[in-house]
Amino acid sequence: MEGHPSDMNQGSTPPIPSPSGVPFPPPGPDSQQAFHQGAGAPVLQSGVAFTPTSEKTRRNTKRAVLAVVACAILAVVAIVGVTIANWTRTPEAKVREYLELLAAGKANAATAMVDPDLSNEDRVFVTDEAMASASSRLEIEDVEESESGRSKNRTVIATMRLDGERFTRLFRVNQGDSTLGVLKNWKIQDAMVSRVSVSGDHVPAVSVGGVTHDRDPNSSSGSFVMVYPGVYTFTAEGLGDYLQADPVTVAVKAAETAEPGGTIASVDLKATFTDKMEKAALDAAVAATYSCGSVPGNIEKVCPFPVQSTTLALLEVKKVPTSMKLSSSLSNTYVGEAVFRLQETSSWLDTKPYDLRRSVSLTPKFDDKRKLMLDASGKPEFEISFNS
Repeated sequence: MEGHPSDMNQGSTPPIPSPSGVPFPPPGPDSQQAFHQGAGAPVLQSGVAFTPTSEKTRRNTKRAVLAVVACAILAVVAIVGVTIANWTRTPEAKVREYLELLAAGKANAATAMVDPDLSNEDRVFVTDEAMASASSRLEIEDVEESESGRSKNRTVIATMRLDGERFTRLFRVNQGDSTLGVLKNWKIQDAMVSRVSVSGDHVPAVSVGGVTHDRDPNSSSGSFVMVYPGVYTFTAEGLGDYLQADPVTVAVKAAETAEPGGTIASVDLKATFTDKMEKAALDAAVAATYSCGSVPGNIEKVCPFPVQSTTLALLEVKKVPTSMKLSSSLSNTYVGEAVFRLQETSSWLDTKPYDLRRSVSLTPKFDDKRKLMLDASGKPEFEISFNS
């Protein structure tokens, strides 16, 4: 029996294409059986395959997200940190930091922070050693900016106490280059050094806390030294055994502004002669009296004029000075009394011996540096004169 032509081509007829363009899989025995059993049309299967995400990929994605979040958090923290840091980097904070160094006696650190623009000679007392001797240093009461604003040039006023006395000081503070472009930097323009006038005749040097400074020998009115605020004791140096001077303690504050030339305090070191000087003057007066009362010393110009004769029949010392006292009218001069016994020689006059009473004055010699001049034996040299 011959089959229908359609039945003959059944095995070779290509499958009907699916709407997706992907051909249906050829019908198998199960599908045909299902069809004939009334199971309905066969289920179409798509040709697109979805690969599940691997565990490694998910971990990398999670790490990337966490890194982005961390960077964002760090950026916010950095911004907040810079803001907070700049709140503390203010002109007031800079001035307070400087004053706290001075209050603690850290002169060297304060100088490194704000250079006082002084010569090496003028820096001798602007040191830790000199400041350590201060019996009192400044106390900080208040530091505030006098004018707020966005200017790079600010003024800060500080209120302080020294030895119980309140004083104020204005500071000029300028903004400098920022650190890393974001952190503000401020610089104080004026160091708080104070000028002290030091006077005192015959005082070649002065010390503070064991640090010695030679005075200007060419200054007739005195000399000047620079110190940080504090209560200091100034001591005369280089006086030797024949001079003495009491130390002077003075409170050195600061000028209200940093204008140059102002003197904050004055020190007068009054040098007086010691007992050794009085003894040396007496010895020198006695020696001069004996020299003038004998030949050939009597012809020296220092001797009284009547004694300077080469025709005396009698010349002797009747009384030498027994004490030397400082003159009330002559500065730094010792005065005593000597008596000579004289008799003139004359062929036509009847001369008699007589007493010549003279005051003898001795003034110690000082060199151009106000230092006492000593002879080879280490004793003072004197200007000697016999007055009527």
